[in-house]
Amino acid sequence: MREVHEESGLVVASADLDARGRLRYLFPYRTAWSQVSNVFVVREFAGAPAPSDELDPEWFPLDAVPLAHMWDDAKHWLPGVLAGGRVERTYVFGEDLATVVEARDHVA
Repeated sequence: MREVHEESGLVVASADLDARGRLRYLFPYRTAWSQVSNVFVVREFAGAPAPSDELDPEWFPLDAVPLAHMWDDAKHWLPGVLAGGRVERTYVFGEDLATVVEARDHVA
């Protein structure tokens, strides 16, 4: 909720968070970047989106989400989550720090 507010200006209530899974990102060539992220979908919020140091919010129809402009892993899991699914995966990024070189169907 804090991250959503800091990065977009939107206010989200904990009761409106729909937990959809967990992602683990491994960066063997820059281990400090490795992390685990929880995935949520939110349909109710307050406020208006505003730019931040992290992003300039934009709205897209579900069938036009610009996956090619996102981190490489998003194309593998985001469409399924937006369609109502869940995700529990680990993504390993290559030496270029941008390309997924391995995906596992679990989070260890």
